[in-house]
Amino acid sequence: MAQHKGKYFHGHRYGQGTLFKRNPNEFIVWIPKNASCTIRQRFFQDSDTWEDYEIDNYIIFLRDPITRWISGFIEYIAPRWDYFCKKQKRINFNRMEFDEHTTPQYKFLPNDYLGKSKFYNIDNGGLHLFNNEYKIWDTSIPKMNGTSSNPSKKMMHKEIISIGIPTERIKEYYSMDYKLLEACGY
Repeated sequence: MAQHKGKYFHGHRYGQGTLFKRNPNEFIVWIPKNASCTIRQRFFQDSDTWEDYEIDNYIIFLRDPITRWISGFIEYIAPRWDYFCKKQKRINFNRMEFDEHTTPQYKFLPNDYLGKSKFYNIDNGGLHLFNNEYKIWDTSIPKMNGTSSNPSKKMMHKEIISIGIPTERIKEYYSMDYKLLEACGY
């Protein structure tokens, strides 16, 4: 991976995350649409960047690229929904990356993540596994902000699904994310 010091992905600073206070040498990497809001809400703090610390271990939450892309695309299109409807719901799927919510996950990883990371797949119980290991939430894990809890986004999700999701195009564009999930045993 190339060095990205000071780089931004559509407004999301490369290296953003949370220095894990229970283990100061662990750092939770924030990847948009991968439980980063749920994690931020738990720690009630501003973001850190790993460039400011000597990190021994990264905690990284991954997500299935198709599920993440749909959620990220809805996040992107929501403020533009009226315009989208006027264009008769035509989407140019030659473009896959619209903002930080649809930027491939691997682009958010630090250069030295190999051999220094714990991965959790949020589509496969990752937040529960993380909580079982670290006991962050005393009771239950809070509901993640998501399409299913927002009626207007739920409607948008249904409309976008009816148009047709370009799954093969997503698999191609996010092939590095699939390789990452595979390498992590997911």
